[in-house]
Amino acid sequence: MEQRLVEIGEWLKVNGEAIYDSTPAAWSCQYTQGLLPRRQMGLDHSFQVAYRVMDMIGQEPKNGIAMIELFYTTKKVEQVAFLYAISVAYPQGKLTIRNVQISSETQVHMLGYPEELLFEFNGSDLEILVPLLHPKLVPCSHAYSFRVSHAILKPEPPHPDL
Repeated sequence: MEQRLVEIGEWLKVNGEAIYDSTPAAWSCQYTQGLLPRRQMGLDHSFQVAYRVMDMIGQEPKNGIAMIELFYTTKKVEQVAFLYAISVAYPQGKLTIRNVQISSETQVHMLGYPEELLFEFNGSDLEILVPLLHPKLVPCSHAYSFRVSHAILKPEPPHPDL
């Protein structure tokens, strides 16, 4: 238990900005391609069966079922809107945030990494070029946070199968 608390504290030292004083984004997460998971109810429909969020996280669909690839938070600091995209796995090559609105002033950073990240805007998708880092240079061990300035998610969550 103590070890877990220490690990959480270490993670928050790097990524706390995405958590503290943040609010929910237009939607809480982004799914991969695949069928959206359905909520399962007990036999008498009075309770929801076990909900294991760790079984629902991934960068690729599992058995055709969509996985949560990003979690979102947002905050406003001095009239600048910040969107935070938290990826449980380290993205390979690029990270795509779908259905986002940015401005000409938008900048992208990975929390704990000193350099600004390159990105492209394609339609309504923000494609972030994620640096290939030596394991010793990765800012934390779990869940990587990306800060996008001057950005908001559009009201409706996109999903490739909808």
